[in-house]
Amino acid sequence: MPIKFLENLTASLDAADLEAVSTMTEDEARSFLYELRPVPDDMMPVSHQKKERTKDLSIIIPAHNVEKFISKCLSSVLIALAPLDIDAEILIAENDSTDNTRKIIENFGGIVRLLDCDGITSVGAAKNRALDEAEGRYLMFVDADDSVLEDSIGDMWRALITSGADIVAQGFLDYDNDGAHPLTDIPREIERYDQMSRVTTFLWGKIYKAELFDELRCPEGLYYDNTIPLFLIYPRVKNMYLLDGCGYVYHRHKQAMTNVLQGSTKSIDTVWMLDYCLGQMAEADRRRDPITLYRNVMNHYSMLSWSRVRKMEDDVREAVFVVGACTLEQIYETLTPEEIEQLPLLLTEMELTLQTVFRNRHWRVWDYMCRHGREALKKREEELLANQKKTAKKDAINEVKKDILQKKEALKEAKKELKREIAQHKEDIRQAKKNIALIRSSDIFIE
Repeated sequence: MPIKFLENLTASLDAADLEAVSTMTEDEARSFLYELRPVPDDMMPVSHQKKERTKDLSIIIPAHNVEKFISKCLSSVLIALAPLDIDAEILIAENDSTDNTRKIIENFGGIVRLLDCDGITSVGAAKNRALDEAEGRYLMFVDADDSVLEDSIGDMWRALITSGADIVAQGFLDYDNDGAHPLTDIPREIERYDQMSRVTTFLWGKIYKAELFDELRCPEGLYYDNTIPLFLIYPRVKNMYLLDGCGYVYHRHKQAMTNVLQGSTKSIDTVWMLDYCLGQMAEADRRRDPITLYRNVMNHYSMLSWSRVRKMEDDVREAVFVVGACTLEQIYETLTPEEIEQLPLLLTEMELTLQTVFRNRHWRVWDYMCRHGREALKKREEELLANQKKTAKKDAINEVKKDILQKKEALKEAKKELKREIAQHKEDIRQAKKNIALIRSSDIFIE
């Protein structure tokens, strides 16, 4: 099946690209990527400071050159907090902005605390500074160029207190693409890692128990820290509560980090960040659900990482592919025979196809799949949905026909029963007439 899907997807590729096998080794790939984007030597904070948890909620907002957005962001958070009877703080980790970001923040005051982040030059370091200062029993992250809806924090807070969950999450609105991305149709609790893996991995849009970050910090100098929840938080979470609807508003714009990193060697951090996460995972977390871990790594090195390095040269994309293929091999080797037997049954058709591509080192096919796979997969899903609707309609018609047939049979039986009753009535009348005649005969005889 995956081969058939692969054939349909890559029909327009020429033979050379279809057969293109990467001969690059993992060491060569890593060395090449390291030359372009070295891993910072001091990316780990010296120590984890932890304040006494005297407040209910700490909201962390890293801010750098966001004068166009920070006022709207802060205003939305304050409006959302206003109706709540909780002790909250908003920690702004502003690092070396060259515009009016700092001045705008200083005008707010109140529960808004502007942290001293002089010399901090990365988003990860800014978040770590805020984590060290946070006094809340619960934590929430908001990006400075985004905002929240009026009821969002209140809805999550009430669900958190009611459910006692480690994390409460809500869907988000893609403001610029006019799209809504709810997490669930009805509020519900989930406990399995594979279920949590289908929840958005962004740090924002959730409220966390602060203890989840007691021994966890962002690597400083690396981008894409939204990789952290999937690999370092979700495996340690006992339960997560999902709210229906959307509460976080995600804004796309030219200054957004996703766009800024496009075409930059910093996009290679997609490799180093996953390395960091896998290196930090405890063995117990790895073994909680190794098949889901395998799938998550595969998905990381598919459309996600490809989308980050898609504007880089061919050799960069090939090196990222090779590192991904080798990482998957290493995780596959840790699976038990039973897990290996289960794996094909749990992978989607797209994942089975990608597994084949990674194993065969067909990096050009991977490149093409990631570029066009979403469209192909969407089209296929639409076809499957159309077929499902067609099948459902056919089944509905068959059910109606079956119902009509059953009613016809019931009607036929009813007619038969009616005929039997009429015949019985006729027989009863005949017998009654006969009895009357006998009685009359008897009367005449008596006279």
